[in-house]
Amino acid sequence: MLAVASLLDQEYSEKVNKIVIQLDSIFGLKGVQLTPYPHLTWLTTDVSKMSVLKDYLRKLSEQSQPLSARTMGIGIFPGDKPVIYIPILRTREINRFHARLHQEIGEFSDQIGHFYDPNLWMPHLTLALGDTSSWSLAPVLHYLNQFRFDWTMNLDNLCIIKKSGDKFLKEEVYTFGEFVGKK
Repeated sequence: MLAVASLLDQEYSEKVNKIVIQLDSIFGLKGVQLTPYPHLTWLTTDVSKMSVLKDYLRKLSEQSQPLSARTMGIGIFPGDKPVIYIPILRTREINRFHARLHQEIGEFSDQIGHFYDPNLWMPHLTLALGDTSSWSLAPVLHYLNQFRFDWTMNLDNLCIIKKSGDKFLKEEVYTFGEFVGKK
């Protein structure tokens, strides 16, 4: 599976990374750093022909305008290893863009991740995953309570994030209005 995502701009990447580094330093939470770029995942997918996905993302990005995204609060996906995240509010604009990606990529995809269905998808920025536990939640949430996560940002790109060794790295970045290529 690979991810189709939007990378955050420098300002918000730095804000998220600063918190991620603090969570590592204070609580030993390193798992989220396997993907070293703060991002919003639109969907995960398996495709037979990567070239078809790349062509699609390039064309869509060329005709797309930046999307305004707003965050609010802190969220948790429960489980044995809970995911701690900053929720992104679902606006009509974001919902339409996501539904378009889901439908159009679904036409040539072998599979799309279940949780990225438009009726289930919860857009977010991940702060901790993979090495959390129910016992670590209380102190981590207590720590995160000092921050305000009322942010407004522009999403101006699509990218492919793929597993490479033990990390998840960006393969291609497509800036809205132009093709940027590898970064």
